This record gives sequence, C-alpha cells and structure tokens, in this order.
Amino acid sequence: MITKIKVGGDELSLIANAATPFRFKQIFGTDLLTVFHTTTKSEENSMILSEVVSQLAYVMSKQAEKADMNHLSIDDFYAWLENYEPMDFIMMGEDIINAYMASTIPTSTAKKN
Repeated sequence: MITKIKVGGDELSLIANAATPFRFKQIFGTDLLTVFHTTTKSEENSMILSEVVSQLAYVMSKQAEKADMNHLSIDDFYAWLENYEPMDFIMMGEDIINAYMASTIPTSTAKKN
C-alpha cells in the first residue's frame, strides 16, 4: 500500500512491506523492530527514535521508487537527508511510523481446520 506524506516541501511516497525491516537492517545494520522496542521504553531515547524515523522514511521511499536496494548505502541516505530540514522528520514521525505499522496489520483471517 502506498502512503503519501508531505515532508518539508516534498510529497514522499512510502511503501512498507515484508522486506522493509530486512532492507532497513541491510542499509543501517540495525534491527528495526529491536530499535522500536527499546526506544519506546524510555523517553531519553527520543533522539534515537527521530533518527530511526528518518531512516525508515528513507527505506520506505526507496522501496516506493523501486530503487535498486542492493546498492544503497549510508552515504546515499545522508545525501537524501540533505534535502530536508532537521525538524521535517520529527514533525511527521507519527505519520511515518503509522505508514509502516499499517503494513503489519494482517489482511486475512486464519482458516479453521
């Protein structure tokens, strides 16, 4: 499912799917679900969470662009991030996380045997 979110002066198309946490780890070397779990337990981790939100937006926007995910790097992320203001991702953090979390809701029900 494509979600469009206005970040700064851009409208980003974001896609989250089963590959998203694996692509996140491939590019950033960190397990996305572990980061979400540990940062939601402590308010002092809000800076880490804002960093993760921008990283997640990057992965989901590159998935929406159908970019070659195998060739993305931290340097590509930094170059992409330079197009935005520091507060852009903090202001849209909830919408970005919701776009990701919406992909984790099951769309079918289990069959009874």
